[in-house]
Amino acid sequence: GVRLALAASVAQPAGYVPIADVRMRVAPRSEHVETSATLPLRVPAATVYGVLPHMHTLGRTLRVTAATGAGEQCLVDVDRWDFGWQNAWWYASPMTLRDISSITITCGCDTRERSDTVTWGEGTMDEMCLNCLYVAM
Repeated sequence: GVRLALAASVAQPAGYVPIADVRMRVAPRSEHVETSATLPLRVPAATVYGVLPHMHTLGRTLRVTAATGAGEQCLVDVDRWDFGWQNAWWYASPMTLRDISSITITCGCDTRERSDTVTWGEGTMDEMCLNCLYVAM
């Protein structure tokens, strides 16, 4: 079943914010090779409710961190990615971040069976290094 509630307004609008390494170039024939990207931000405060990590079949690890006034905060750390896990994951309690200056995503891939450099792509045989944060700012 689905529970749906409609409201004329909400106290704090939220939505998905993508963090990705769309310029990724991953070397072939490597058991574990990483790619990363940092998104510079200037956000005084945000509340993160959940994450939606996404990689394809070469992905093995995915980590997202936020640089904040309190130091580095881990938002998601996947240590053994499975392609079947394409889902949103919700925190038991929302995470409030203050003074955000950047968010970094790092993905690890197993390219031992590839003979060419792996790049970002929509196809399952391509790869992605992507995470969407469900966040209110």
